[in-house]
Amino acid sequence: MVRPLRTIRLWSLLSVVGGLAGCFGLDTVPTKDEAASPDDTATVAIGALAVDRSSLDFGAVAVGSAATEAVVLSNLSEDTLRVAAHLSGDAVFDLSDADIALAPGGDSTLSVTFVPTGDMAYGCTVGLALEDGTSLDVTLVGTGGEGGDTGSGVGALEITPGSKDFGSVDLGGASTFDFTVANRGSEDVVVESVATTDAAFTITGGTLSTPQVISAGASKTVRVAFSPSAAVDYTGELVLQTDLSPSEVSASLSGSGNDSCTGCAPRIRVDTGGDAYSVTDFFSFLGAEDSRTWTIENTGDADLIVSSVTVNNDSISTCGEFAISRFTGPKTVAPSASTTFSISYAVTSSCADLPQGAFDANVVHVLSNDRSESDYVIEVGGLGVM
Repeated sequence: MVRPLRTIRLWSLLSVVGGLAGCFGLDTVPTKDEAASPDDTATVAIGALAVDRSSLDFGAVAVGSAATEAVVLSNLSEDTLRVAAHLSGDAVFDLSDADIALAPGGDSTLSVTFVPTGDMAYGCTVGLALEDGTSLDVTLVGTGGEGGDTGSGVGALEITPGSKDFGSVDLGGASTFDFTVANRGSEDVVVESVATTDAAFTITGGTLSTPQVISAGASKTVRVAFSPSAAVDYTGELVLQTDLSPSEVSASLSGSGNDSCTGCAPRIRVDTGGDAYSVTDFFSFLGAEDSRTWTIENTGDADLIVSSVTVNNDSISTCGEFAISRFTGPKTVAPSASTTFSISYAVTSSCADLPQGAFDANVVHVLSNDRSESDYVIEVGGLGVM
């Protein structure tokens, strides 16, 4: 049965009200060879959603047996994309998921299972609806009756998609993708091992553990991560060893490493609300604290690690005291990111606290891994009135 939506959404319901064509028997249906036109396999898109196939042809499947096909959904935007997948009508088709969240620039595999109940042709559509009310359809066709794989030979086990280009990935980063491994035959298949042929591609998860028996009509997933270590093009294969003959089932892998690092170093800047290294004046009246929030920014292209933020008060001639709060180090600040801390001044007598950099008095120190400025110094001054 189709898995129900975890949350009922008005936009997903509206997107399918007008498209309840259903999954139904047909008088005639194109054969698998006739249906494999360029339009059937071309990528289709609407808004930020791209789908690698516009139709799925299950061919001839024996009544009571199961066949699985899959489409790859891609998010072309820099925001999370939610997609509602919907089938209606005859339950001979089933979806692996009905509510899909695509990470920015990410992919997800949607599997469709076909289990014919009679000797006839079937047709249906999968509606893929976005939150803005737009949608696109993927056509499904299949025939119940004689035919289908016998469960022997490489055709009984299929990896979907058969190839995956991970695109350009920054050095030190990673991109992951879930492949579907489906048994389209009528007998069990034993997957003895799963591996990749290049170290840049690694198996990081999925529901397939080896050795494992995949029953006829069942499917598993294999998660592959691409982590380039050099700015070069990579090619490899995802390889399954099985008890079939021939025993090897594979999918092609590709991707490239991108050296996005220009300086390859962190750069610290502290925003005090004024110019860096200027005398920052505080004012305290009758012991009331003058408290401010300062921002530590990383303007470089590598992680900035801030180990500590401290202040040295003048211990000889003091009118008040500076104090640091809301900072627990060390803290890691990614490129273009920031973190904050608070600095306060409370007067104890009526006079002025002047910065004395030469004596390290009334001075804030921000220590980090910025090699050019590992000790970021800010002079502070305060005026107190009691």
